[in-house]
Amino acid sequence: MKQKEGIVLKEVAKELKNKCDELAALYEVGKSLVAVNLKLDDILDLIARRVARVIKAKRCLIFLTKDDEGLFLKSLSGYKGNVLPKNEVMESIEEIAKFVLNTKRSLKIDDINRYSRFRLSKGNKVWRSLVAVPLIHKGSPSGAIIVYSSKSNYFLGEDERLL
Repeated sequence: MKQKEGIVLKEVAKELKNKCDELAALYEVGKSLVAVNLKLDDILDLIARRVARVIKAKRCLIFLTKDDEGLFLKSLSGYKGNVLPKNEVMESIEEIAKFVLNTKRSLKIDDINRYSRFRLSKGNKVWRSLVAVPLIHKGSPSGAIIVYSSKSNYFLGEDERLL
């Protein structure tokens, strides 16, 4: 009986720590938003880093729209030198971002290799599971956040909710 109670307490402690990490990340982002000397790019970089850390995602990308000019990658976290490697298909990533912008709904994919709508290169091992969430400003889509992992079934509904 004591062993079960100990296991339950450890699980509760782990969940509490995760919630504290989430709140700390949100607090840091909130502080940055009111900082006078930060530019939008700096704030977006901070958000991308914090989101990736809290959700324990391999990488995080933030896209923004610019008037009617389309979608632009504004920030990324988890890439060496903040540059997308050539082996990643930007067109598919942008297609996912456009999809959540057009639908104004988040998208959680447990295994992109089994998801027929967005198929990356055959044998893709970099992108397996992802969560993409539209950024809505005054009722209009203004961007998207995409986090991903190289493991299938990595993200929980809770991660989607947090984003």
